Amino acid sequence: MKHLHTILLTAATFALAVTGNAQTPPAGTPSTAAQKPKPLSSSDTRAYTAVSESLQFQMNMSTRLRGKFKDTAPDMVTFGSKLSKEVTDLYTPGVNLAQDRGVDPKNIPQGMSKTDTASVAKLSPIKDDKKWTLAFFELFAKDSKKNAQDAEKSAKTVTDPELKSYLEKAAAVIKTQSETVEAKYKELKAQK
Repeated sequence: MKHLHTILLTAATFALAVTGNAQTPPAGTPSTAAQKPKPLSSSDTRAYTAVSESLQFQMNMSTRLRGKFKDTAPDMVTFGSKLSKEVTDLYTPGVNLAQDRGVDPKNIPQGMSKTDTASVAKLSPIKDDKKWTLAFFELFAKDSKKNAQDAEKSAKTVTDPELKSYLEKAAAVIKTQSETVEAKYKELKAQK
């Protein structure tokens, strides 16, 4: 009997030692795994939406470029594909961040804005491919430059650190693309 008592006492001591090593948060403290990210403020949401619209512009313009020249100019298709990939790789993590932070999916831009669509539609009457291409790149360069400036301003105004980091990356990509498109526009204009 004395032997059984020692075994039970040892087992109880072991059980207390194991449960005592488990770190439990103090009462009233939520666990880290259960914490949701803080929702974006309305001003941060507006900044995210504005930059996402700019990314959609870049994405859609590069897609139009690829579509226009898919059978006639492989170099333009390659140019548009590079721009499209850069923006797509950036856009998707932004959508995930926004959704994780409570942005309603219907407020996340899924296409070009009405204003941008109307600007591009003005190019439709141009039938000459060279004139169309020059007008397209002029519009693309001008709006990309403006979008890059707006994205940089937006990145400076946000308070959420994770969103700020994302918007800074987006602004840098849009700025780089703006410079690339501007250089292509100047190249095409010189060939005129």
